[in-house]
Amino acid sequence: MRALGLGVIIEVGLVSQFKVGDHVSGPWGMTEYAVMKDKTLDKIDLPPGVEPLDFLNVLGTSGLTAYFICYPPLLSVSITITYLSI
Repeated sequence: MRALGLGVIIEVGLVSQFKVGDHVSGPWGMTEYAVMKDKTLDKIDLPPGVEPLDFLNVLGTSGLTAYFICYPPLLSVSITITYLSI
């Protein structure tokens, strides 16, 4: 089953951009362990006072969805279409 998840790197390959202990998010689904390519993972830098689980709600995709629903004027773009008649 597909799902976005949070995890901690426990082992890396020779050319990996991650190191053991890095917090990451990625689409590994409902599983306890996964072997993933670097390009499918996003590193999470935890600010002071933030728990990794916060990235599944207010700091993650659910929080971004709620933000853009509540504040749509910040993203509105004015487009002017001009028709030329000859």
